[in-house]
Amino acid sequence: MPHGKTDDELIRTTRNTARYFTETRHVAWVLLVATVAWGLMSYLAMPKRKDPEIPVRVAAAIVAIVSSPRLYNTTKVIVPVISILCQWRYADRPTRGRVVTLGAWGVILILGGFLFQIVGLIVHALAV
Repeated sequence: MPHGKTDDELIRTTRNTARYFTETRHVAWVLLVATVAWGLMSYLAMPKRKDPEIPVRVAAAIVAIVSSPRLYNTTKVIVPVISILCQWRYADRPTRGRVVTLGAWGVILILGGFLFQIVGLIVHALAV
């Protein structure tokens, strides 16, 4: 007997939640039913969406990831596309403004670097 009380005295005098609900089961059942009813009412009161925004967010993230330019591929993709567009517009209707645009784009390509020089030479060769 470490505390001077016997086991029977400890069981008789100790109060806790488990002992209370064991001795008064009707209170435990009422509280259980009330908790379940409260949970059901809360669930039914929650707003429900037929079309949640999760697919929209996923689509926005995919578009942002796919459309963001990679610096190492930007020149390989954008430069030829712009060059071809300039050439198509010039071939469709040759005007002075389109010749200036094509020439300005060629100058930008030549000043831009080695890859730009190659594409620029091709653009000028095809334009002539």
